Amino acid sequence: GGRVREQIKEKGLKELRFCESVEAAHSNHGTAAKVARELGITAEPLRLDSQVKYGAMCRGEADVYLRLPASKGRMGAGYVENIWDHAAGCLLMQEAGGGVSDMY
Repeated sequence: GGRVREQIKEKGLKELRFCESVEAAHSNHGTAAKVARELGITAEPLRLDSQVKYGAMCRGEADVYLRLPASKGRMGAGYVENIWDHAAGCLLMQEAGGGVSDMY
C-alpha cells in the first residue's frame, strides 16, 4: 500500500524533513533552504549521498527529496539528470508505498 504517503499525510507540511546531498557541489542547498522556509519547514535537512537518500525516505527518516542541481562547479551549467541515476531509488519508493516525480 501507501505506507509512505500515509506517514507524510499524518505529519503535516511543517513537520516534513528534506533529504539532500551532503556535497554542496551536487545540490543547491540555498534554494532548497528557501523552499523549506517558504513552506514553513523548520527541520534540518538529512544530508546523505547516492541512492541512500531514497532508502532513508523509505524508512521514514526524511520525507522529501527535492533534487536541485547546483548551478556552479562539477554539476553546474549543462548538467543533465539521467533516469538511471534515480531508477533504483524510484523502485524502492514505489515498493514502500511512496512516489517519485519530476517537476515537468
